[in-house]
Parts: sequence; C-alpha cells; structure tokens
Amino acid sequence: MVNQCHNKSALLIPTSLLKISLLYFTLSIANPLSSQDHHLSNYGFAPLTLNAAECGNFRGNLRIGGAMREQWRTFIEQPFQTGLIYIDGSMAGLRETDWISGGAQIVTDRSGALSYLFNEINPSIAYHLGSKQSANYFSIGGGISFYQRQLGNGQLQLGDELAGQVASSPDRIFLEDYSELQRNFHLGLSYAIASKQRMTTFGISLQNLTSPTSDNVISRRWNAALSTQSRGKQRVLFRWSLYASFQSTAYNIIGKADLTYKLSKDSNTKLGIGLGYRYQDALLLSFEYSKPSWAVAFTYDATISSARKYNAGVGAFELSAYKIITLFRKPEVTPILLCPRL
Repeated sequence: MVNQCHNKSALLIPTSLLKISLLYFTLSIANPLSSQDHHLSNYGFAPLTLNAAECGNFRGNLRIGGAMREQWRTFIEQPFQTGLIYIDGSMAGLRETDWISGGAQIVTDRSGALSYLFNEINPSIAYHLGSKQSANYFSIGGGISFYQRQLGNGQLQLGDELAGQVASSPDRIFLEDYSELQRNFHLGLSYAIASKQRMTTFGISLQNLTSPTSDNVISRRWNAALSTQSRGKQRVLFRWSLYASFQSTAYNIIGKADLTYKLSKDSNTKLGIGLGYRYQDALLLSFEYSKPSWAVAFTYDATISSARKYNAGVGAFELSAYKIITLFRKPEVTPILLCPRL
C-alpha cells in the first residue's frame, strides 16, 4: 500500500516479517478484507464505519461510542491494532416527522511489525425522512474522509546496518519520513421498517468515491447491511444481521445471530450472547451487557481458515461500547387559580 522503491542496500527479513508474508499469502487465497483495509467484527457498535446514513439513527439526542480491536497477538510480536471513537447527534428536520444528524468518527489502525499507520477522521451528515402513516423511515447520508498514511521502521532490519557499514541506513530514514495526507468522500442510504414486534433495517453505502492523486490508491468499497430484531416470549429479543463489504478483489462477509435476555420484567438491564461467522475466516463469539442508555460488548474471533496453523486459532479480541444521552425539555406550565366557591 506504499510506493515501491529500489533500495541500494540488501533487505534482511526478520522471522516476524516472514510469518506475516506467509500469512498474507494464505489469506490472499480467500481474499478476505483484512488484507486490504481495517475491519471489525461487531459493526452494530460502530455504525458510522460502514454507512454515513446511520449517523443519528438512534433514539436520543447524542451518542458517543468506540471500539478497540487487536488481532494475531499469538502470532507476531506487534499485533495488528485498530481503535475508533465516534460522536453523533440529532436535531429537528424540515418536517415534523424528520430529523437531521451530524457526527464524526476517528479511526487509527496500526499494522504489524512494519508499523504501518492509517489515521482517519470522517465528518458525516444524514437526513432522516419519517412518515405520519407508519413508523418506517428513510435515511440518506454522506461525508468526507481525511486520512494519513505513515510507515514506521518497526522491527525492520536493513542489510547495511547489520553488516556494520552504516549506523542508520538511508532507507530507514526514507521509511520514517514517509507520510501521506489524502481526502475522499462517502455516501450511504438506509431504510427501516418498524412495528411493535419487529424492526428491520437495510443499508448500502459507497466509500472512497474518488481516487486519490497519489500512486497509493485506496479502492472503492461497497458496503451492505441487513438486520432484523424481533421480540420473543419471556423477555427475550432475537437479532439477526448480515454485513458484506467488497473492495477491489477482496471481500468481507459476516453473518451473526444474537439473543438478548431481559433480567427481570421490571428491569431494563439486558444480557446478550451472539454467534457469527466471517466467510472463509473465523467464528465470532460475542457477549453484551446493556442498559437503555448504554451498552458494552466483547467479541472474540476464532480462526478456522488455513491461517489457524500460524495463530493457533486465536484470531482477534474486540471491545466495544456506546452511550446515548437524551435531553428532556421541562414543560412550561401556566398556573391556573381555581376558586372552590365557583
């Protein structure tokens, strides 16, 4: 993902980098998205990652959330790490049934021993069109992405340094000085069908609408999401979700089922467990604890592809959370004096 250069000095690859090369070769057979772009396992806790139309798509005035992901810790000394934080809020729209939302998300991704850094900030805006005849609504969103790519020296060992020819190779300086700033655009649509017993949403989005002027092009990425939540008996909720991303020749497809249980009839505390599958890659197991205004989840990826011979089946750990803030307006009541004689 960085410009290729012809180095005068020989490049000696340490064991950790050799393992990474072997793993990428193995993963390239299945073309998973992990070799192309950062990704998550629990997109329900990071809605702005896939679709700008999800900005402000919640009950409340303000939402703050984030996620931290780490993968291949048992495989390399410097595991792949992804962190994100987002905030979005809403206000009244042009019609009584509409609302407009704005927000932003910050993502930082560090990849392996070479310390490849990808930092991104995504301001987004969305408009939601409701209806008086039903609880269904349509959303459209878009925004702009500003991102920086940087390559650190990590655990790279250069031949002229190991041979004692130089204290610091000129190639190392080139890697440390590499930094690139770019911007891009994204657009998304979603539609929600709501009733007392069921809530179904479908969304589609396109990221990286324009191609950067540099040689390090990030391909357009199509995302689609489908989820449905229904009420069962005895305080049980069921949720099914399907996420799919396509970028160049890579893809990432996740199917997931979640069961949430309300601890008591009068309590709003819920416990949830989920089981998912990333196509040709991993099984996903998640645990969730939630209140009406906040939730936290832990997700574990168990590698089941041929890459498990390198990481012993230990794929990734992911921690996610969000908090919703609702501001209630105090009603203005005009006092009325009543005379008991009247």
